Order: sequence, then C-alpha cells, then structure tokens
Amino acid sequence: MGLTIFPQNVTFITYIGNTAGGEAPERCPICGAPRGKFKKIE
Repeated sequence: MGLTIFPQNVTFITYIGNTAGGEAPERCPICGAPRGKFKKIE
C-alpha cells in the first residue's frame, strides 16, 4: 500500500465516496448527483 496524495482542494460525494480534485463537477460522473451533494475536505 502506498500513500495517496490529493490536491489541496478535494471534494467528495458522501454516499458513494467519489472524490474530485479542485471544484466539484456539475454532476457526479458515477451516480449523476448534483454538485450540491459534494462536500469540501479542508
């Protein structure tokens, strides 16, 4: 197992765990949930 390094700004969608570097996409590419379902990790 290695160390995963994320960009400084990361967002994720809580119920499926999909992550996005930087700003959240308009819609989740996996489940289609809107941007508002993503939470920012600081």
